[in-house]
Amino acid sequence: MNTRHYITEKSLCGPSDPYPCGPCQKLTQMDKKIHKAAIALAALKQERQRLQQQAHQKHTHEPFIYQLPSEIVSAIFELCLLNQRTPLALSTVCRTWRNIAYSTPQLWEKLSLQWGLERPPTPSLVKKWIGRASECLLNIRFSVANIRFNQETADSIIQIIDILNQRSHLWKNLTYDGPLGFLPNFSSGNQNLSQLRTLDIRSCSQYDGRPLDLCCRPLLRLSIASLNPTLAMTTDSNCINLIHLKLEDVLISDCIEALRRAHNLEKCILQRPRRDGINDLQSPPPIIESKIRYLELIDDGDLYHILAYLTCSSLKNLVINRSSITICTVELPVVAEFLRRSGCLLEDFSLLNPETSYSSNYDDDSINDLPDFNTFASLYREMPALEHLRLSFVFPMSTRHVFAPLTEFSMVNGEQRPQCLPSLRSLTLHVQTWNEEASEWQIFPYIFGTRSSGHTMDVHRPLLQSISLDFDTIFHPYFSRSGIDEESMKAILWLRDAAGVNWKITESYYCDLLAVEVERYRRKGTADSPTVTSS
Repeated sequence: MNTRHYITEKSLCGPSDPYPCGPCQKLTQMDKKIHKAAIALAALKQERQRLQQQAHQKHTHEPFIYQLPSEIVSAIFELCLLNQRTPLALSTVCRTWRNIAYSTPQLWEKLSLQWGLERPPTPSLVKKWIGRASECLLNIRFSVANIRFNQETADSIIQIIDILNQRSHLWKNLTYDGPLGFLPNFSSGNQNLSQLRTLDIRSCSQYDGRPLDLCCRPLLRLSIASLNPTLAMTTDSNCINLIHLKLEDVLISDCIEALRRAHNLEKCILQRPRRDGINDLQSPPPIIESKIRYLELIDDGDLYHILAYLTCSSLKNLVINRSSITICTVELPVVAEFLRRSGCLLEDFSLLNPETSYSSNYDDDSINDLPDFNTFASLYREMPALEHLRLSFVFPMSTRHVFAPLTEFSMVNGEQRPQCLPSLRSLTLHVQTWNEEASEWQIFPYIFGTRSSGHTMDVHRPLLQSISLDFDTIFHPYFSRSGIDEESMKAILWLRDAAGVNWKITESYYCDLLAVEVERYRRKGTADSPTVTSS
């Protein structure tokens, strides 16, 4: 009898055994059960997948933001705008976000084109970016710096400018910071710049990117022909809605022409305007009526040439920021004449000197050229409605002239009334101490005090609410000062008690020192401790 068919493939029994042994038979039965179980498991997995698909069709298990309408997601995206890369970052998350980002023009209305700091933009990217912005008004910043020019780079920049020119009717804010050579390529063509609000031109380098020496800049004349295509000033109506203008390193004649064309200009910042030459200045100059409310002049000279052309009856805020440590005696009378001619009710006036190398800028000629008492008095009298005064000056050289006019008063109905700046509410002082023998605290007796005019310290200014002080010791910034002298302490306490002025000292070191000195003075039984705050 043949029994070979009883011996399975997995049986361990040999060919001579007529029947499989007991363990081999059990092993064969177990393999059959495992095979049946594997078939059943595969069927269960297939059934589970089918049920899972049915569950997904009945219930939404996507993230919550996917359940929101696209309009709400677009609004959320607009709140997430941090920088230039945000729209591109949002569009790389998933297909849904990319579609929403591409269909939200507000995400693409800001365009920053920079060469020299990161990967330069390409014409194709700029074209796609502007296309996604649709009909939204564009905020464009165009900056070229610290790069080596070649023909390929120059051609790419010109192509991008041509793409921007095609949407010039949508320009809202335009900032140009780059070589003079590219500026004439900006043009509106036949389009109207009625949407343009802010124009900021900072043209301060040559075509090859090398910065120009200050003495060479006047030779690179930025002519009206170069400026007009940028402003599209073929007619006076093209820039009728321009309200913010900033020009840097532009000739005075071009500045004047821009002010004449922009009829509704409200804010104007002119930095380092350059003279065309003394023969180009007309005498008397043509006066331009302007609606400017905020005027800021930043320069190291020739500022008064701009004011000689202007009349601003709506002016509320005037800032003169000089890069030299002194103010020339010629300039303040021109400022006073400008205010008198304008008849404006100026509310905020700043006469500032940014930090410079004091030791190199301060010499005998500059000391002799300091404005005198009458110069400041004439200036203050043209500001009857002034509420906020910010001054930066050198102590002790020009202190007498700065504060002496503020101590002048007249009797009205038996009461003292200040003749200069009667409406003053706040006074901010940046005190530059150039003499190591002088103490910063000696400035206090000069503030409406006795040292300059001989009057007693009883000038009444009921509207004055606060005085902010920022000390700047020039030659010895870490020089350890002695205590506050008695005259200065009396002035401090008088301003606190009699005038009721709130103090704010920007440097915590001086604030703490004043508190210690007042406490020491109080222990003598002379006065109580004033309230001093530090910003």
